[in-house]
Amino acid sequence: MIFIVLFTLTGIVIGNEEFLNEINFYPKGKEDYFFKAISDLAIVGEYLFAVVNLEHKMLKFSIKEKFKYIKSIGKQGEGPGDLTYPVKISIWNGVIAVCDTRTVSFFDLDGNFLRSFRIFHGRSNFVYVNRRIYYLNSSPDSKYLIEVYNEYGKKISEFGTKFLKVNFSLFKGLSPFNVEDLIYGGFFGNHLLSDGFYIFYLNSKFGNIIKFKLDGTKLAETNVSLSFGEKGKKLLKENEKIWIETGLDLRKTNYMVMEYNLFRDAYLYGDHLYLMEESIKVGEKLNEGIINILVLDKNTLKLAKSYKIKKIQEESFQCLSLCEQDRKRFFISKTTEKGEIVISEYRERE
Repeated sequence: MIFIVLFTLTGIVIGNEEFLNEINFYPKGKEDYFFKAISDLAIVGEYLFAVVNLEHKMLKFSIKEKFKYIKSIGKQGEGPGDLTYPVKISIWNGVIAVCDTRTVSFFDLDGNFLRSFRIFHGRSNFVYVNRRIYYLNSSPDSKYLIEVYNEYGKKISEFGTKFLKVNFSLFKGLSPFNVEDLIYGGFFGNHLLSDGFYIFYLNSKFGNIIKFKLDGTKLAETNVSLSFGEKGKKLLKENEKIWIETGLDLRKTNYMVMEYNLFRDAYLYGDHLYLMEESIKVGEKLNEGIINILVLDKNTLKLAKSYKIKKIQEESFQCLSLCEQDRKRFFISKTTEKGEIVISEYRERE
């Protein structure tokens, strides 16, 4: 078994900064639900969907009605509409796509099961748009970053060139698939996002942000590691050392993989990409009580501004989503200093 430990460093230096205020959190203890683990969040219209990984389901809430719990979608099992440790969710044109350990399943917004197809790799990061599933590709036999499937599991195309030349012989205790999954796929950090017209690839270890057309034509590329100041330089250097220069021998690390990520989650809303800094740290002070959310213009991929959130030292932040009502509303899942998992709401200051 491989254990993953996440590291981050401090030192983001950005202009045009704005603090967010925490105005609420859910649940408060009297509700008919609680969270064991949240692996993803998504908002469509007035509804927020939370993927509750350990309970094998999704929960639907009404943002408009003060985070009113609406219903549970899915249950543990192997039948139609059942889920097994769901990880990621993507919503397009009124259809929910959710990926678990064995299938991609489709539901309407009321939770009615539509169809599913089986997957045979540990894929978890994907985006659903234009009746296509775009996957992060972790196969060492392929040079492409992204694979494209239809709604029935048939492979349509692949595109985007992997940007590292990996020497798999440098890694002991990790298969080539494990190595590629940690670099290009994986559960944390790396993301695919879409606004319905473009696909955005985000790599948290090396800071690569790439913009594609839906047909795979590459339009623009940037690197955000320097936007994180000295922190970004240190993280990039550490990742280059591990994944390019020296490799890893898990027999010497008790089968623990040290991951140095720039950001934990990302969300596309309106004209901007939002990158939420990784908050988990091991063996160092916790970021001086601040979590940063970088905001990139989706057209130019340039840094537009940043938001800051004050945090208690023991808190860790996992998933990000947002919408707008009078001003921006950020919904973030986190583990509190008491070990409770909640969804907190933050807003721009008036």
